[in-house]
Amino acid sequence: YYQKKMIPIESVMSKVWNKKMFEHIQKHVDKASKDLAEERGPCPDASDYGSVTFVETADEKAKSPMLEILQTIHKRNFSEVELNHIAFENCEFQLSRQPENFDILVTDRYTQKILFDTATKLAGPQEIFPSAYFGKEDKYGKRRALYKPLHNISSKSLKKNTANPLSIILSYAACLQYSFNMEKDASLLIEAVRSVLTNDLGTQDIAEDETGLISYEQMGEAIVTELKLLVQGFEL
Repeated sequence: YYQKKMIPIESVMSKVWNKKMFEHIQKHVDKASKDLAEERGPCPDASDYGSVTFVETADEKAKSPMLEILQTIHKRNFSEVELNHIAFENCEFQLSRQPENFDILVTDRYTQKILFDTATKLAGPQEIFPSAYFGKEDKYGKRRALYKPLHNISSKSLKKNTANPLSIILSYAACLQYSFNMEKDASLLIEAVRSVLTNDLGTQDIAEDETGLISYEQMGEAIVTELKLLVQGFEL
């Protein structure tokens, strides 16, 4: 945008536009955080609503006004949602010790990348995680969304039939839940995945030993089989 308008990066005009864009983005981030907190409900140590925790930036050279803006918006619009504030170093430590005490984290992009690595290590291999990108709501209350695996599956692992299809399957489950409001179907699909993993079956990246090692296609077939049994009212 600055290049198109011939605006110098260090100019006063760029700082003005930076502030406007940041406030616009932050406004929608805060609303999304509030909606998620109410939808997900409280974490174990919260009261009646879900909680939002602001994590101070880990970049000492870029202290942002995010907390001040977040507190202002919280006081004006979302006072019923619990708002906490924590330093980055403490958050990383507490996240590794008691992740259940956190629900929704709001921070800058630099800090997010660091906390992301910490959080994903707690949950398991990144190859099994789904991800979603949501647009803003239109006048009908609907929003565009893109669902995809958190990490791309390499063509090499696909050719060798060793890739992990769980991130694709769970991304589809998220699509059913959030875009089509098919929560029952999404829950069945997630439960099918959970059942297969409970039976100690896994592709090369998550298998505990060779006994439960299965291929990309076999993982898909196992989940389909479990899903059919769940729909019929049976469990493996």
